[in-house]
Amino acid sequence: MRLTLAREIQNISSPKLAEKIGVTKQTVSQYENGLIKPSADKVLAISQELKFPPKFFFEGSSDNFSPGVAYCRATTTTTRAVKLRQTNIDVLKSYIYDFFAEYIEYPSTEQLIDCMKSVAECSDMELIAKKIREKLDLSDRPIRNMSYLLQNLGIVVTSFSENVGHLDAISHIPVLANNGESKRFYFTTYNTDKTTPARLNFTLAHELGHWILGHIVSDVKSQADAEYRSNESDANQFASAFLLPKEAFLKACGTGLSGFSMAEIAAVRQPSGAPYLEFTGKAARFMAQNHLQAHLSLTHEAGLAGAFVVLERVE
Repeated sequence: MRLTLAREIQNISSPKLAEKIGVTKQTVSQYENGLIKPSADKVLAISQELKFPPKFFFEGSSDNFSPGVAYCRATTTTTRAVKLRQTNIDVLKSYIYDFFAEYIEYPSTEQLIDCMKSVAECSDMELIAKKIREKLDLSDRPIRNMSYLLQNLGIVVTSFSENVGHLDAISHIPVLANNGESKRFYFTTYNTDKTTPARLNFTLAHELGHWILGHIVSDVKSQADAEYRSNESDANQFASAFLLPKEAFLKACGTGLSGFSMAEIAAVRQPSGAPYLEFTGKAARFMAQNHLQAHLSLTHEAGLAGAFVVLERVE
C-alpha cells in the first residue's frame, strides 16, 4: 500500500519503476500487493527513485488507507495525474491528522452532516444556501474567510500549486480502515496557481456546495458528463447565493449602491488578459469618495459563466 502511494505521488508507473530498480513489472506488482518483500538493496533502490526514506515503507501500523473518490473534473492525462498525486498526498496528511487526533481536539463534522441532512429534500439552490446560512448563524453578513468556515465544519483545507487545466480544487474523503473500523477524513485541497484571494472564497464556497449537496462520496464512483455538469451548475448557484444572498444584494442595491446606473460598470481586460472592473460617471465618483477598490474574478465552464467581485476599502 505505501509503495503504491509513494509511486503514484511521484507519478512513476510500475513498468518505469521496475526498469529503474532492475526488476520486472510483475515483481513490482507483487511488492505492492504484499506477495513478496523486496530485498534490502531493492528497498534502497526504491527509496532513491521515489525520494522516500526506506523506513517509510515499513514503519507504522497495518492500517489500510484508501483515498476514496476525488471529486473534480479531470479530462486530460495531465489533470488526472495531478488529481491522483494530490489525493495521495492528502492520504499521507491523513496519517498525520489521525496521529495528532489523540492529542488535539479537531472540529467535528457533525454540524456539516447536520447541514447536509437539513436540505436533503430541497432542490432550490437559493433556498438551500439560505437554510445553511441560518444553520451556521451567518444572517446576511459577508463571509470573509471561507477556509476558516470549512475548517470549523471539520473539513481539512490544504493547498497545492499546479499549472494545469481548469483544476481549482479537489474534495474527497480518505478512509482509514483498521480492524473492521473505518475513520473518514473530509479534505478539500485548492490550487494556489489557479486562484486569487477574491476567487478563493468562491472556489471554497463552490466546494462547500458539493459537500452540502452530497456530491462527494467515500466509495469509488464515476460520473457521466451530464451528471457532472449538473452538479457543477448546482454548486455554482449555491456558492453565489451563499456568498451573496439575494436579500443582502437587493438591500445594497436599494441603499449603498443607489445613485448610479449599472451601465456605468464594465468588465474589461488588461493587456495581460487579467479581468478588472472599469467605473465611469457617478459610479467612479462613488468608488473614489468611499475609497473603494474592486477585485474581479471570472470563471466559466460547460457554457456557464460567473463573476465574483470583492470591494476593498483602501485607506
